[in-house]
Amino acid sequence: MVAMKGSPEKKAFWRLFSPLLAYWIVQVVFSSLLSFVMMIVKAKDLAPILFVDQENVTEAELQTVFDAVNKIAGEFYQQYQLECATASALCLILVMGIMFWQDRKREMTGQAAVAGWMPSAGQMMVTGRMAPAGQAEPVKRAVPASKYVLLLGLGVSFCLAANCLVGMTELAFTDGAYQEAAISYDPSFPLQVLCSGLVIPLSEELFYRGVIFKRFRERIGFVGAAFISAFVFSTSHGNLVQALYTIGLGMLLAYAYEKYGSFKAPLCLHVVTNVTLLVCTQMGVFDWLMQNKPWMAVLAVAGTFVGTMMFVNIQKVGEEPATIHPPANHS
Repeated sequence: MVAMKGSPEKKAFWRLFSPLLAYWIVQVVFSSLLSFVMMIVKAKDLAPILFVDQENVTEAELQTVFDAVNKIAGEFYQQYQLECATASALCLILVMGIMFWQDRKREMTGQAAVAGWMPSAGQMMVTGRMAPAGQAEPVKRAVPASKYVLLLGLGVSFCLAANCLVGMTELAFTDGAYQEAAISYDPSFPLQVLCSGLVIPLSEELFYRGVIFKRFRERIGFVGAAFISAFVFSTSHGNLVQALYTIGLGMLLAYAYEKYGSFKAPLCLHVVTNVTLLVCTQMGVFDWLMQNKPWMAVLAVAGTFVGTMMFVNIQKVGEEPATIHPPANHS
């Protein structure tokens, strides 16, 4: 019996949008598990509310029950929000890690190519970079570790400049959702570094750049693929301030992936940016700057200048001409 194969259009559609479906399933499953855990932890508080005589309960009283349950669930999440986000990120790492590994395996076998580009097998295996169709393919080499210092400088400068601009415009104070998210419990600094500085960036990079960006990049140009991945990345952060911040960061992360040809590049840049934010917050840098606006302006300009210099140098990564050695004369 011959298996019916879907049309190329359906396969392309499924390949592009199946990661979003997988992400949604992970979130639904995790939310269900989180609710189950919450009911166990808060059993004493929930029991008097849930175990009532529902036959004699009015609609208004039933609504009061639902409101009470939602309140307890909200307090539970607020108390353990970083731990919950990290647990969700670990689930996402597992699912997206499998997709990412399958995609890289697919590239190695020559089944995937960037739109308008034709890779050589050796180039794809070593660097993941490709040469434009119709042009001479340059010799590409793995990016040396020293070039990753540029990502360090870009991450620190972007974090400082962007947060100073937000502070100067006082956009954060007009965004109620951002203020609500900022008013939360204060976990220990090592836990913040582990979760927000390492685990969560890894899950986000696997999903948004490792899978979403790379899959769209197979079909369309860099700008389109980068914007789509950055837009999806920004919408997951729930408020205007973080959305604007992350859409800019998302474009830089996609560009780092494009230029370095390695997943390590956007992951490194993301980790540096998040850790810089955590360290500055822990040290009270932004609180001090809010009381000294002229220094905030200076830091915003300096961060923009340094970030621009880092970006200009990153543009040159991988474009150095290869040194061709003449064959040895054995005569």
